Amino acid sequence: DPRIKRIIVFGKKGSKPIKFSLEAMKPTAKLLGVEIILKEVADFSDLKSEINAISRADADAIYYAPDPFISKNATFVINHSIEKKLPTIFADTYFAEQGALAAYGGNFKSSGSQSARIAAKILFENILPKDLPIEGVVDVDLAINLASAEKMGITISQEVLSLAKIIIK
Repeated sequence: DPRIKRIIVFGKKGSKPIKFSLEAMKPTAKLLGVEIILKEVADFSDLKSEINAISRADADAIYYAPDPFISKNATFVINHSIEKKLPTIFADTYFAEQGALAAYGGNFKSSGSQSARIAAKILFENILPKDLPIEGVVDVDLAINLASAEKMGITISQEVLSLAKIIIK
């Protein structure tokens, strides 16, 4: 959505995955004219304070960058984002099923099968890992939660819905 210009990313203070994700996001954010606002928290109390303090005037959306602490508290983040009408996007369809507006990321079942196939080559075909080609994620899923969209007063275009592999009603 071109109207999204400020995105909040929550993360545990000192989280290396957050720093890595933000560095990877910077070029695209700059190209799109989007400001990424990192809100680092020390504990659940900090997270609660930060979420309670934000409003639509502060940000247009919340993005989940990989962080175990935020993942553990995702339901809290999702519920409050719906309350504040701030769309959220996560990387795992599980979170869309929990109420996040959208999820876009690797399909873990498919990745597990891919890993098993590679492990079988090493274990049963005696192929050395160094002789195997590097593979990335093969299946990527887009999930849209229409119930959450409705609660936030957001209309999802048919174009986006046509790209979604999973639509939650």
